[in-house]
Amino acid sequence: MAGELRRHAILSTTDLDHARHAVGRIFCPHRLTPGSELGEGVVRFHHAPVRALSVNWVDYGRDVVIDPVPFEKFYLLQILRSGSAEIGCNGRRFALAAGEASLLNPDDEVSMRWSGHCHKLIVRVERAALERFAEDWFGCYLPGPLNFENRPGWETPELAVARGLVELIVQDFESGATTLGHAKAHRHFEEALFTALLMSRRHSLSGHMQAGASVVPRAVKRAEDYIVAHAAEDIGIADLVAASEVSNRTLFESFRRFRGVTPMQYLRRYRLDRVREELLDPDSDVSVTDVAMRWNFDQLGRFSSYYASVFGEKPSQTLRRGRSS
Repeated sequence: MAGELRRHAILSTTDLDHARHAVGRIFCPHRLTPGSELGEGVVRFHHAPVRALSVNWVDYGRDVVIDPVPFEKFYLLQILRSGSAEIGCNGRRFALAAGEASLLNPDDEVSMRWSGHCHKLIVRVERAALERFAEDWFGCYLPGPLNFENRPGWETPELAVARGLVELIVQDFESGATTLGHAKAHRHFEEALFTALLMSRRHSLSGHMQAGASVVPRAVKRAEDYIVAHAAEDIGIADLVAASEVSNRTLFESFRRFRGVTPMQYLRRYRLDRVREELLDPDSDVSVTDVAMRWNFDQLGRFSSYYASVFGEKPSQTLRRGRSS
């Protein structure tokens, strides 16, 4: 069957327990049990990583039930090549037929049942990468998780574009053409797919589309300018209110509407972004502690927690990547 990523096969087994461990290493821990069909089909799993994505082809060779823990660190775009599936998501169930797709969020409570003749193309999308791209796209920091509306199908032109992009990279991997084998090509492909996903379905930032097109109030810009000039100093909300020249309430409401966060949350994210820039600088000879303290993070445990929740990795991991580039 075309579109199987045969060049990237990493598993072929009749042992469901072996399959569960192998697939779990790529995705997440899960319970895998046989469904109603008898017999021992061959489980085949093919895996091709692309920057903050991985494209995977899975055939369990039998009817199976999958109960994963919350994904937490990734989104899951599932495209059914053949067969059928039933997906439970946050207390709601829906059927998936051949040719349809589902997009599941990192924090969704999910259970899945796949038919014995079900072949799936699965795209794992790193949460941190998509959320950072969404912030740049909409011009605001996320007030919370970026969650997409769950429903099957390719009913919008944008989702059809997303599917076409996935098919493109599958074809590239299968043919060995390596058209997308360069870092710049990876980045452009990733950004195109992220854009198609953000425009294809309603999500928790949909309300910012219209607000983002509006003129940002001067009070917000004044506060932002103050943050840029004084971020390494000890700043309180009173300083930002004074700089904005509006009331505390007006400043909070304006930031929530146009930036998606409170003024102090914006300050923290600005500082985290500056820390990341320094840690990624290959010519810099800094330590995580030095950079964190320079940007006014004096509680290192809390800083590391904030950093990991935003960027999907520890500060020390970012520092190592920066020095190896």
